[in-house]
Parts: sequence; structure tokens; C-alpha cells
Amino acid sequence: MQNADWERSIYLKTNFLMEEYRKIVAEFFPAGIDLPTFVDIFSKTFRDYQDNNQKKLDPESIREKKISCSSAAALLGLWWMTQFPQLTPIFLIEETDRNGTQKSAAHVNVAIPTTKSITTREAMEAFYRPNTRSSDVQIIDWTAHSAMKQSNPAKLYDVAPVVGLQAYLKNRLVVLGLPSKYSSKNLQRMLLGNDREEVGA
Repeated sequence: MQNADWERSIYLKTNFLMEEYRKIVAEFFPAGIDLPTFVDIFSKTFRDYQDNNQKKLDPESIREKKISCSSAAALLGLWWMTQFPQLTPIFLIEETDRNGTQKSAAHVNVAIPTTKSITTREAMEAFYRPNTRSSDVQIIDWTAHSAMKQSNPAKLYDVAPVVGLQAYLKNRLVVLGLPSKYSSKNLQRMLLGNDREEVGA
């Protein structure tokens, strides 16, 4: 029963984040822009790194222009899927088990398919072989040092592919979580509009 409750909680939080991120993209980015323009606006807008793990995905923190590589990847992926629903981004999450890094500190790159759908293998090849990368795939990341850009890591590391935004957000939620104000109970109240009634009671 506990596992079922946990799955429902993650499902609810994933859908909540997707909806909030849609609103954030609409708030911060004009319609009809291309990828280089999105990257440029993003880099100029989001400069401050959110280092609190439980706030790395927090929509409120993002609206305060604090960002992490995890939430930057999510916003980029959502924006791209909104423009091109047939071109699903693949999220490349750093494998931390081999280097001893905490999972919450895993870096994220996004493989953006620009002309046709790509497989996880093609995404991985584009990441590991940046010098021979096809124009059909853009690998993009965000860091506190260089903002959002085409990724060209000086030292390659192991990554694991996650296909699609929903699966990616679920993965990140399991690792990072959210502040307690986004508990399942509170989110259900928000969705039903009961939070306002209780405040006024």
C-alpha cells in the first residue's frame, strides 16, 4: 500500500511540475523564438544557482530566477516539446555511482533532436563524440559558470539516458524531492481549490 501511495505522490508532483513549468516558459519566453534565442534569453535571465536540493525543482524558486542544471534541463525540454511535439528530447543524467558524487549533484545534459527523432544510442554518441556530432542533435546544458550553452565537456563522464520530460521529472523528483509545502495533500488541495476555502475558514 505504501508503494502505491508513493507512486501516486510522485505522479501528482510530476504533473504539477509539468503544468507549472509550462506557465513559467510562457511567462519568461516569447512565442515563436528559435533555439539560439531561447538559449540566449535563458542565459540572461537565469544566473543564480539554486544549491538547495529540495528547491532545485521548485517553481517558486525558478520564478525568483534561481536555477539548477536539473530545472534548466526541464524547462528547455518542455519548451522544445511544445514547439516540436514529434521531437522528444533525451535527458542525459550523470552516472554518479562510479565517481562517488552524490546523486543530487548529478549534472544533466539535454539531447535535442533538431530534424528527426533520435534514439538513446544516437543521443549518447552525440554526447561522447562532440567533435563528430551531427547537426541533427544538439547537446545543451546549463552551469553556474557558463550559463546555458552547447555542451562540450572537457572531461567526459558516464551518463544515463532518460527519454521524455515526464520520465525525467519523475527521476529528478525521486532524487531531489520538493519542499514540504508541495506535499501530496497540499497539491490536492490546490488542485481542488480547497486551500483558499480553508484559509478563509
